[in-house]
Amino acid sequence: MKRFLYRNFALILVADVLLVAFAWFFAYLLRFNFEIPVPSRGLLIRLLPLIVLIKIVTFYFFDL
Repeated sequence: MKRFLYRNFALILVADVLLVAFAWFFAYLLRFNFEIPVPSRGLLIRLLPLIVLIKIVTFYFFDL
């Protein structure tokens, strides 16, 4: 029974990480009218891991 819970936790964690990353990317696409400028692409790539980490930690603390 315990093993099943761990497997579900990993699936939910991966799904949350992917959804947060896609949401951040599509927000940038909408902001720049589906043509992200080169300097903003660099910022997007650099900030993506930080944003995902902050969101996952926030989800954990609020039991989401």
